[in-house]
Formats: sequence, C-alpha cells, structure tokens
Amino acid sequence: MLAKIYGLVLNFVLAFSAVSAAIPTIVQPAKGSVIAPNGTFPFKYHSVGLRDVIVQFFGLALYIPSRFFEPSSSFASGFFFGRFSQPNYPGNESPHNLPPATFKMPDFSKLGGGWGVGSPATHAQFHFAIIEEYGDGVPSVGFRMSLAVNEIIYNGTHH
Repeated sequence: MLAKIYGLVLNFVLAFSAVSAAIPTIVQPAKGSVIAPNGTFPFKYHSVGLRDVIVQFFGLALYIPSRFFEPSSSFASGFFFGRFSQPNYPGNESPHNLPPATFKMPDFSKLGGGWGVGSPATHAQFHFAIIEEYGDGVPSVGFRMSLAVNEIIYNGTHH
C-alpha cells in the first residue's frame, strides 16, 4: 500500500515538474529591443531550473545568431556570449559562473583576429537565444534541453 501511494505521489510530482519546466522565458532583452554596437543591455532569464525544486538546472549557453538554427555548414553569423549557471538546490547551490546582470553587444564591424573580418550592419534582426540544460527526474538520454529565443534589432533605431 505504501509503495502504491509513493508511486502516485512520484507520478504527480514528475507530471507537475514536466509542466513547470516547459516554459523558459527571456525577460531582458525584451522582444524587439534595439541594441547598439558596444551598447550595454540588461539580462534577465526565468530558467526552467528555477521554477521548481524538482527540476535540477545544469547550465545556460547564450548565443546571438543572425538566423534561426538550421542544419548547415555555415547556418548563421553571430556571437557566443558564454556558458553560465544559476543557483539551484540541490544541484548547484553556489555556481562560480553566474550570468551578469548586463551584457555588452559586440561591434560586428570591428571583429578581428585572423580570418575573422567584421562587417557593418544596420537594423539587423538577430535572435537572442538561450539553450538550457536541466534534469527533471524523468529518464532521458543526456540532459534535457530547452530553447528560449527573443528577436532583437542590432544597430537599429527606435520607432
């Protein structure tokens, strides 16, 4: 009887965590934000790993590709902001690589180093993308991953 009750509770918890883990959100930069080259912009993200103690958060990878993800040898140009972690109990209570509150947008006209030659862009649409790795107690091959994306405008004007 106790095993049956435990099984019901576990199934309820796993079902709830799968629902709560389904909606990661980029709060800042907001959709449609206009960000200038070398401009500082705010960063705030609601992680699937911060929604519920049942979900264990493992890491964030932040990208800004010029086009959305698709199979190709050169699908986009853009920038990798880095890999970060956020506090999460019981998995990572004191991460050493917290995301900053702000980021600095690169000046794509001045990329340098070897063959990395920059190019100017005005009013260019980019996708601020976050790939998050997490676990929620449901068996999976590798970590579960979520994708959150906000379209932003690089080097544009406010309307």
